[in-house]
Amino acid sequence: MLGLFCVVFYELKQALESMRQLGVTAGLPPSHPYFQFINHSSNDFLVRLGMALGVGFFITLFANLVLSHKLAGPIYRLYLYFAALKQGGRREPIHFRKGDYLQDLGELINETIVQRPDSNLD
Repeated sequence: MLGLFCVVFYELKQALESMRQLGVTAGLPPSHPYFQFINHSSNDFLVRLGMALGVGFFITLFANLVLSHKLAGPIYRLYLYFAALKQGGRREPIHFRKGDYLQDLGELINETIVQRPDSNLD
């Protein structure tokens, strides 16, 4: 995301510099309203780009935390489940939180280990 914003920032700076050069080529004096407009637009774009970067960063951070939590939680629960099973723990069904990933894997484990009393896991 940061790379994308850097590209947008660079292209914006290039476009504004190209507009400045057009003003210089046209022979406009540095105090001309055209240059004031470009400077004002440049500052406005940079503020808005910075705000978009900040908001986008926090949205991305939140989404990554939620998605990784939905994956890491089931993996950790699987780890604990198999560690307990290895120690001779009970064969209770494994359950994941609602909305977690790997729900089908939990169901498969339950069908394979819990519901088969004749399994050779002992």
